[in-house]
Order: sequence, then structure tokens, then C-alpha cells
Amino acid sequence: MAVEFPDVEVALVAHLKARMTARGDAAKVATKRTTTSPARLVRIVRVGGGAESRVSDFCLVLFECWDDNDDGSADLARIVRAEVMDLDGSLAGGAYLCWRGEVAGPTYFPHPDTNLSRYQLTESLAVVGRTV
Repeated sequence: MAVEFPDVEVALVAHLKARMTARGDAAKVATKRTTTSPARLVRIVRVGGGAESRVSDFCLVLFECWDDNDDGSADLARIVRAEVMDLDGSLAGGAYLCWRGEVAGPTYFPHPDTNLSRYQLTESLAVVGRTV
């Protein structure tokens, strides 16, 4: 039996976009920051992990929370943290996601090439695979 794992970045972008919209927050959620991206943005990048078993993928995911000031980016990081910690058993973007733990909580991490403020956090998630 072959098992494939959904793309955790795609699933998390879909989930956080919906959650930010429900909160009335206009933050963009994406996997890339471009020169045309708005100041308020959550960038999601898988930075590690691997198959934990034949049915679950252990994912380390970095969330970069940007805004035009420190208060805004810190607030965005707190929101993202709360939403990610509430993932247990969520179906998003075709993936079944479970929050496993925090690797690094919100940390101020200014970007050297922009005037924007940035906080980041790293979370541990499990993604359930499906047979193909």
C-alpha cells in the first residue's frame, strides 16, 4: 500500500487564510514574500521533518509574521500561534492536520533587507497520509 502526504504548506495557507478572514484580519497568507506583497503577511515554510510512520508525516513549519511595525507583527505572531495550536484534528486544504508542539515561540527577528518588522515561530505538526 503506497501512502502519499498532502503538502503541509498548501494546507496551512488554506487554513490560515480562512481563519484570518473569519477574524476580519486582512493579513495575506502565502509561501513567498514578493516585492508586491502587503506589509501585513504570514509566510509559511516547511523547514524540516519527515515521515514518522507509514501514515503520518512529522513537519517542522516556520511562520514568519510581517507588518509595518513591531506591535503589528507581534500581534500577528500571537494570532498565528493561537490558530496553529488549535489545529488538532483540523481538515484544511485536503489535509488532516494535528498540532504536536512548539519548537520556538514568537521571536523578534528583523529582516535585514526591508523596513518591515518580523516575528517568527516554529511549530511541529503531523499530517495524515492517504493511500494511493
